[in-house]
Amino acid sequence: MCRNIPVAQAEPGDVVFFEGTMGDGGDGITHGGIYVGNGMMIHCGSPIGEANLNEAYWKSHLHSLGQLHGQ
Repeated sequence: MCRNIPVAQAEPGDVVFFEGTMGDGGDGITHGGIYVGNGMMIHCGSPIGEANLNEAYWKSHLHSLGQLHGQ
């Protein structure tokens, strides 16, 4: 449904996928967010809000970024 893009080409509205955020029990993509620019995303975390993709936690779990068709 989307094409992979390098982090450097991310634009607001692109989707961000993470793996391994559920500990040992989760395989594949376990979390997602929407890129909003300047290295930030919004996501349904605890609490719901913005997060910096450059933080060690997010960098260590980053799987890929995608751009939806038609953008």
